[in-house]
Amino acid sequence: MKKRYILFLLVICFFVAIFVFITNKPRTYSLSYDMNEFKVLESFNTEDGYYSFKLTKDEYVFYYAINQKYTSKRKLVEKVNTKNVDNYLCLNINVFNKTQDYICSDTKEYKDAYQVGLLEIEDQEKIKTYEDVDIYKKVTIYEWNGYGFTDITTGKKINVLKNEKYDNSLSYQFENIVIFADYDHKNEFKKFYILDMGNGKVTTIENEESISYNSYFEGYIGNNVYLFDKNNNVQYAINLKKKNIFKTSDKEGAVYYDGKKSSQPLKNFKYKNVVFKNDNIINYLLKDDKLYLTYKNSDIYIKIFDKVNHILYSNDSKVYFLVGDTIYMYEIGKGYQKIASSLEWIFHYESQIFIRI
Repeated sequence: MKKRYILFLLVICFFVAIFVFITNKPRTYSLSYDMNEFKVLESFNTEDGYYSFKLTKDEYVFYYAINQKYTSKRKLVEKVNTKNVDNYLCLNINVFNKTQDYICSDTKEYKDAYQVGLLEIEDQEKIKTYEDVDIYKKVTIYEWNGYGFTDITTGKKINVLKNEKYDNSLSYQFENIVIFADYDHKNEFKKFYILDMGNGKVTTIENEESISYNSYFEGYIGNNVYLFDKNNNVQYAINLKKKNIFKTSDKEGAVYYDGKKSSQPLKNFKYKNVVFKNDNIINYLLKDDKLYLTYKNSDIYIKIFDKVNHILYSNDSKVYFLVGDTIYMYEIGKGYQKIASSLEWIFHYESQIFIRI
């Protein structure tokens, strides 16, 4: 009798486990419901693993995309909050026990809460000065010094070149790694330097064949950073984890990436610089010197800053950008922070400044 009872419990536990597995298995879905006079379209995309929420009311449309672990629960928006500022309706939502940032719209354009005056950027005091750089937030910043890099937060120099080279255009930041060419040769080189901004150490990767300086970095796929050599008509992938380099092109074409890996003819890469399109859940772009935020699969562009010179680096949560002589950081959920400033950056900034994220 006891054995039958135990067997019965095991069978029940088995079916309960199967039920829990099935109900919690991620699945693509779309669900529409009403909340606070807004129509909410809630969706989950299993391919990219993110939630999206589209809220509409009359001519107003708001959109959020959120990277969140799948849940079997539905109707996830807990609350819709609105405020009116001049001609703008500002909205945010409470979802996943967190309040999202305000998005403001006058039905024609979108701005964040700082742009319409709903929130104000707080003044920050300078914490230190290194040479001509004023530092406002403790962030590791590496600046090209002609022979390598200087950590301007500590003053430590990491020099690897024998000859001074001001132009560092053949360089690329991937997460906290900076890869740059060995500039100690005239027309071609075989060696790349790899700076780990996490520990300040430099390693090298060497190629068997020479690479011309008439090359450019196209972007990344996974752990591979891609470079195209225009003079030699060759594409390379540099694996920054395994520290190796290999050809990815042939006579037919080379690798291209715009969310999906494909191939394009070599001439497409040779006569213009083709950059990969890595579509994050949250993306930042410059348009007419203005900085915009846009969510994946959305045609809504939210203006977050005016008169921006350059985007230094961005990922799904934050963006570092240069305004005049000052570096700012914008972080989702936390707003703006001034990082550092230097008059030199008004004139020289491209491939000169690299920030540990």
